[in-house]
Amino acid sequence: MICESDIPEGYKITELGSIPEEWQIKKIGELFNVQQGISMSKARRDGPNKHPFLRTLNVFWRGINLTTLDYMDFSEKEIEKLNLLPGDLLVCEGGDIGRTAMWRGELESCGYQNHLHRLRVKNDDVNPEFIAFWMQAAMDVLGFYQDEGNKTTIPNLSQSRLKNFIIPLPPLPEQHAIATTLRTVQEAKEKTDAVIAATKALKAAMMKHLFTYGPVPPEYAERVALKETEIGPVPEDWEIKKFEDFCILQRGQDLRICDIHKGNIPVIGATSIIGYHKYANVKGPGVTVVRSGSSAGKSMYIEEDFWAHNVVLYVKDFKGNNPKFVHYKLQQLDLTQYKSGVSVPTLNRNTFSMVSVDVPPKKIQDKIVETITPIEKKLAAEKSRREALDTLFASLLHDLMTAKIRINTS
Repeated sequence: MICESDIPEGYKITELGSIPEEWQIKKIGELFNVQQGISMSKARRDGPNKHPFLRTLNVFWRGINLTTLDYMDFSEKEIEKLNLLPGDLLVCEGGDIGRTAMWRGELESCGYQNHLHRLRVKNDDVNPEFIAFWMQAAMDVLGFYQDEGNKTTIPNLSQSRLKNFIIPLPPLPEQHAIATTLRTVQEAKEKTDAVIAATKALKAAMMKHLFTYGPVPPEYAERVALKETEIGPVPEDWEIKKFEDFCILQRGQDLRICDIHKGNIPVIGATSIIGYHKYANVKGPGVTVVRSGSSAGKSMYIEEDFWAHNVVLYVKDFKGNNPKFVHYKLQQLDLTQYKSGVSVPTLNRNTFSMVSVDVPPKKIQDKIVETITPIEKKLAAEKSRREALDTLFASLLHDLMTAKIRINTS
C-alpha cells in the first residue's frame, strides 16, 4: 500500500499508480471508436474486387510492415467502413495480443482482417501516436493488461475488453512531446538497422570477391589468372589443402560457474563472453567455432588469451596462417553444412577434416584481413550503437509513461 506521504508533490494515486495531477485516467472506448476487421475466406480470396488488407503479421510495435501484403475481396460498403486513415491505430486481437501500431497512410487505400481492431480518435485532444507508445509500455514494460485476453483455445482480445482498457492521458502538448521524443529514438534505431544491413551486405560482397579473386579491385577481377582445381577455379598462386592442413580444431574445456575464479580472462561460450576467469586455456589471438545448436559453425575471433568453453571448438594450430584470415575463411566455408545429429545438431570434425580448402599465400591473407577488418569494426560499432539505443528507448518508454521524467512543454 502506498502512503500519502510517499506521493510526490503534484501527483495523485490512480488505478495505474502515481501520476501527475493534470493527467487524466480514461478508457480506450471513451477516446476511440473501435472497429474490428473482416475474416478471410476462400470466396473472399478469389473474389473480383481485390483490395489490400493488413493482418497481425503486418503490425509491429515499431510500425506497419508491408513486406508481406495480402489481398481479398471487399464490397464498396466494406471498403468505406474499413479503409484505414492516417492516425488510425491497429491493435492485435490474437497472436501477440495488444501489439499496436499506427497507420501513417502507407497506402492510399487499405483494409484489415478480423484479428485486428482499428482505433480511430473521437476528438482532437488525443495524440494516437502517444497511445501507441503507451500500449507498448503497458504490455512490454509495465505489465498492465496481461490477463485481459479471453480464455479460449486461442487467447484473443475482445472489443469490449479493449474498450475498457484504462490509460493515462496527459495534456495534449505533453502527449505530443512524449510521442516525438520516443519516435526520434525509434527512428534512430531504424536508421542504425539500415546501416547494419548495408554493412553486412558490403561485408558479404567483399568476402565473396576476396575469396574468389584475392585483394584486387573489382574492376580488375577479370585480369586475375585462375586455375582449375577440384573445388573450382582459384587464383594461380593459391594452394589447395585439406582442412586439417589449414588448421586444427580442438574441443574446449568445461568450466562450471562454481569453478570460475574471478579474473580478467574472458570465458568464451557459444557466441559471447559468458564470464571472466583467472586462467586461460588458449593463447590469443585465437578463433572459436560453436559446436552445436542453431549457431553451430559460427566463428569468433578473440584478440587476447581466453578460456575456450566446451561448447566451442578452438583453433589449436593455425598451421602458419593469419589467425584472423582463418576466422574469415571459416565463415566463408560455412561449417554449418557439416552438422550431424537429430535432437541437437553438432559439428563433427571428422566430417570436414579432409575437406579441400583454397589457401592464399600469407601476404595475400594479410591483405584480405586488412580489407575486411575495417568493415567488421564498422559493423561492431553500429551494433553497439543499436544496443545503446535499445537501452535508451526502453528507459525513456518507462520513465516518460510513468512520469518519472517530465518534458517541459511551456
